[in-house]
Amino acid sequence: MKLSIIIPVYNIEAYIGQCLESVFAQELSNYEVICVNDGSTDKSQSIIESYASKHSNLHYIIQPNGGLSDARNTGIANAHGDYIFFLDGDDALATTNALQYPLNVCIQNNLDLFVGNAIVNGSYPYLSSYPTENNVISGENMMGLFFEHNHTIIEPVWCYLYKKEFLDNYQLRFKKGILHEDILFSPKTLFQAQRSMCKDIAMVNYRWQRPGAITSKKTIKALSDRRDTGRELYTWFSTKTRTDTPYQIIFSIYTELIQSVVNTRIKPSVLLEHTDYDIMRQCIRTSRDRKYYRLARVNPKLMVRYIENTLPPIIRKAINRFL
Repeated sequence: MKLSIIIPVYNIEAYIGQCLESVFAQELSNYEVICVNDGSTDKSQSIIESYASKHSNLHYIIQPNGGLSDARNTGIANAHGDYIFFLDGDDALATTNALQYPLNVCIQNNLDLFVGNAIVNGSYPYLSSYPTENNVISGENMMGLFFEHNHTIIEPVWCYLYKKEFLDNYQLRFKKGILHEDILFSPKTLFQAQRSMCKDIAMVNYRWQRPGAITSKKTIKALSDRRDTGRELYTWFSTKTRTDTPYQIIFSIYTELIQSVVNTRIKPSVLLEHTDYDIMRQCIRTSRDRKYYRLARVNPKLMVRYIENTLPPIIRKAINRFL
């Protein structure tokens, strides 16, 4: 078995049919589809069963609701493919050959992972600035390449193909019970890959901000999980490396967190403690980072207004001069 496509399903009866249609339209052979029904209470399961009756390579697992991480981990445990692709059940594959080329590249080059791209709502690229396509490099170097272009890395797992043996050898699994689990999973996974390659090819059509989507809700739970992810990544990377990119990624997690907190009108003190500001300070790698950190310490709202360029020109000029 060359490829396992893992699809978590939870109350997405309006979308799972479109998702599966895109999967079975693929120009692929020797692959399996694993739908993990994570406690759906709508008609999702009957839709899955109707497709399973037509496609012998579609398998489904029904389990009590444990969240997206738990469903993906179940999929990994039951996968037989040499490579794994994670597809969310409310999205779809971008084209009929979205996975064939990435899979061929993985097999031909014995990759631990392949990094691709996506399109958003069928219209524009998920990542508009994409690094020059390259030969096989380490995942650590790949992190630096993407951060140089975008001041971040690609976090969503549906932009990757993973070698199952690589995931198993490093015991790479999703942390159960958290939101935005990809923010924790992707940096760790990418960093440990010895053989990776990227290509600007759209694998997924990402349905952004659909009604009811978990990731669209900026709740205290979602924000505190992002904060805890920043803390965990800092502790984890502190035992692995002192190279710049992982710490720049952690710093960006905190600046984006502060922006979300301020824009949702939650008091920063509810979520951010001295520990978090200390982590930010330890992760400073550029003069811009230092400026953002100092502004956040004075007043998080001031940092956000500086980033969003909504400060009066005279105040912005003073900040640029003295900070």
